Amino acid sequence: MNRTILPIAQVKSSVPSFSHGQSCVFLGSCFSDELGQLVRNHGFETLVNPGGTIFHPLALAKLIRWCFDENEVLRTFQVEDLFFSWDLSGTVFGMSEKELNDKITKLRIDLRTALRKASHLFVTFGSAWAYRFLSDG
Repeated sequence: MNRTILPIAQVKSSVPSFSHGQSCVFLGSCFSDELGQLVRNHGFETLVNPGGTIFHPLALAKLIRWCFDENEVLRTFQVEDLFFSWDLSGTVFGMSEKELNDKITKLRIDLRTALRKASHLFVTFGSAWAYRFLSDG
């Protein structure tokens, strides 16, 4: 059997670490939900998927860009009595357009604040399809 033995010092220096007192942001797939909750349960300050579980890398990039750019907007739509955003998980919704916009505004502030404070950002991707509107690309 072939094997490679690495001294602990080499392994330890190549693995990022963080300690209590630092904060982390987890964005992305359901793995971010699970890992973020585990880290939170061990006493770390975390923000976990504030826009819900989002699998697609482009959607995650848009979310991060949006939280820092006040000119960037998230498009909304209505299905029966509920309001949603095309750019967030279906778990983020409002009973009115104002309620959804209030949630989106709070989400932007919370995510921006957490990202500025965080020592680590964990982003996990999953299997995802992307769609685009024919009307505006």
